[in-house]
Order: sequence, then C-alpha cells, then structure tokens
Amino acid sequence: MNIIPEPTVVVLQMIPFLLTVTALYYIIFKPMLGYLSERDGATGGARQQAEDMQAQINEKLSSYEESIATARSRIALTRSSRRADAMTAYNERIAAARGESDTKMDAARQTLSEDQEAARQELKGTTAQLATQISSRVLGREIAAG
Repeated sequence: MNIIPEPTVVVLQMIPFLLTVTALYYIIFKPMLGYLSERDGATGGARQQAEDMQAQINEKLSSYEESIATARSRIALTRSSRRADAMTAYNERIAAARGESDTKMDAARQTLSEDQEAARQELKGTTAQLATQISSRVLGREIAAG
C-alpha cells in the first residue's frame, strides 16, 4: 500500500477542480461580491445620509430650543417690567385717591366744625331767649334780657 499519491494523478485531478473553481469565481462569486459591495455602498451611503440628516435635525432642534429659551426670557422680562409699571401706576392712583379723600375729609371736618360752631352760637342765642320767655311766664311779668 502506497501512502503517497501519484503526482500525475493529482495534477490531472487538480485541473478540473481549478477550472471549476475559476468558473464559479467568474460566474457566481465575482457578480455576487460586486452586488454585495454595491448594496453595502448603498446601505452605507443611506446610513451616512441618515446620520447627516440626524445631525442637521439636532442642530435645528438646538437652534429652536435656544430661540424658545431666548423668547421665554424676553417674555419674563417684559412681564416683570409691565407688572412693575402696573404696580407703580396702581400705587400712584392709590396715593392720589388717598390724598383726594384726605382733602375731602378735612373739608368735611372743617364744614362740620363750622356748622357745629354756628349751631352752638344759635343755641346760645335761642337758649337766652327761651330762658327769658320761661322766666317771664313763670314770674308772670316781663323780664329784661341781659
């Protein structure tokens, strides 16, 4: 029994094998590898395009968020400014109303005081006349006012 194969048989058997492998390479493997490489390129291109789009979206989103934050801060400043203006106007109106009411109250007090004094004077005169009349009736004679 011979373990080493015959070299001519090996070469003769290798020729159809190599022809088959070469034919398979050009008929099946090369077109399939080309197709797979194109598909990978298209998929890779689509992935790259998707990543670019995602980057653009993130940039626009951050720009929008920044614009919204700026607008919110402006709104807050405007709101606080208007609130301060409204409080100032409110305080001015309250002060003016208080001043006006104080003036009216002082005028009313003055008028009341004058009316009170006039009533006192009138009552004093009336009291003296009534006292004279009562005394005259009680005594039955005319009493001189004095």
